[in-house]
Amino acid sequence: MKRSYKEVEIEERSPEELIFFDGKQIAPLNVKVYNPAFDFTPFELIEAVITEEGVYRHLTQQVSGFRF
Repeated sequence: MKRSYKEVEIEERSPEELIFFDGKQIAPLNVKVYNPAFDFTPFELIEAVITEEGVYRHLTQQVSGFRF
């Protein structure tokens, strides 16, 4: 198990996902693209988590009660 977000390798998605939309080219083919599949926000920068069930503030590192 990874102990830090710094240890996780972030997958890069295909540039075509950003160059094309609905089958139509919307950017030049030679454009430089960085398309990460996800990113990390350090815990200390998170002020609240917003879900369909409400806004959760005053978070602790124990977030296992959240249903994602």
